[in-house]
Amino acid sequence: DIFHYTYNPISVLTVLFKLPSDVAFFEDPTMQDVFNEFVRRQEDWEAAYAAAHEKMNLLGYNKDDVIGCTKILDDVVSLEVILSLLLCQARGSHLDAPASGATGPL
Repeated sequence: DIFHYTYNPISVLTVLFKLPSDVAFFEDPTMQDVFNEFVRRQEDWEAAYAAAHEKMNLLGYNKDDVIGCTKILDDVVSLEVILSLLLCQARGSHLDAPASGATGPL
């Protein structure tokens, strides 16, 4: 899902975690048309992802060994962090993002 890269950064959650590889893809000017098409049509993103996943499988990658982004981000974004962010926003204060392999705030 790449919608959040075009999402208004001033939102309920002021910290959004983005993987560095995803940010590089988003910022690459040669990929803007592809990226924007994926934003406009989620089903195109899903089809391209499925095709890439199948290609990895055909190249010998075991699908059971592939770790999805959701599993990575689950370790980074916890309910406690989200609640802290909401509380800080309600108070008009700022909370720095926790240290992790992902980048934030973005």
